[in-house]
Amino acid sequence: MLFCATAIAHQPPNTIDLAQYGYPPASKAWNPDACPVPYRGYHWIEWLDDEHLVVIFNTSPVCPLGAKEASISGTAKVVVITSAGKLEAERDIPYVADLWETKTPGSGLAIGPGDTILVIVSGVPWEHVPNADGMVRVFMRDLRPIQDIPTEAAATEMEYKMFSHSGLHFEGVTPDRKAVVFSEDTGIGKPQKCLLFADVPLHQVGNCSTGVIDGLRKNLDPDTPYPLTRDVIPTAFLGRSADQSLSTVFFVSDRPICDLAGAFCPGNGTLVVYDRRTRKPLFHRRYALDAALAFSPDGRKIASFLHNRVRIDSVP
Repeated sequence: MLFCATAIAHQPPNTIDLAQYGYPPASKAWNPDACPVPYRGYHWIEWLDDEHLVVIFNTSPVCPLGAKEASISGTAKVVVITSAGKLEAERDIPYVADLWETKTPGSGLAIGPGDTILVIVSGVPWEHVPNADGMVRVFMRDLRPIQDIPTEAAATEMEYKMFSHSGLHFEGVTPDRKAVVFSEDTGIGKPQKCLLFADVPLHQVGNCSTGVIDGLRKNLDPDTPYPLTRDVIPTAFLGRSADQSLSTVFFVSDRPICDLAGAFCPGNGTLVVYDRRTRKPLFHRRYALDAALAFSPDGRKIASFLHNRVRIDSVP
């Protein structure tokens, strides 16, 4: 058994209905298996600070009936709300919703230096950036736009009889939120560069090792991993508390057959908040596999976003 104690008691959760802020109505929960190749969407949540949340969701349909186009004009909505559910700011973000092979809703959201809100746009519908495949849009906490960073620019020069692919690729934000990590292709057969961007507006302040990129891509805490048993599979690392004393891991007991077959798996995993020094659990709870989860900077709250509801659990 992973836990020798009974489930840890905690305060009743606070729930927020996002329908009041524009979450599109649906008669039932979306099942991706009914839509083999959906359009790209957004479904993510982050803590801006200990009392404010940023949520992003698409208001354009993910699987329009009868649609056959390779891409459609998509719209995502970003809202900043308090942990009590009060709306602080909102903004609609246009993007190109292309056909998406994955069954998991995308994140497309991060918190950067100076409480900036980063929205990762998958496709760019603006004519003045024709060579960009995507963009990182940077907003202040009131969702006032301050900067756009084109990403994955298509190269126009031939290299070794092949088109090289150069330009910036968004990789993530460092755990302390003080820098944004981009990678950059330098040519076929050459290693990627790791670049650090900081300050407001964002600009390159230095280089980093490719190990930083690997750590962000693995999405797990490499320094003080939680001692999991052999029969569980860690799948995500939500982050650390601001004082670096607490960390989180999300895992599943096994990999369902439907997942191995590339199908949608309605099910649950377990989230653990643990002490990074002793590696002892302080909180654990089961959440749906398709829920978006976020760990507050003070280490006292877990926010989960599933369908139209945000749930906030307290960590004792």
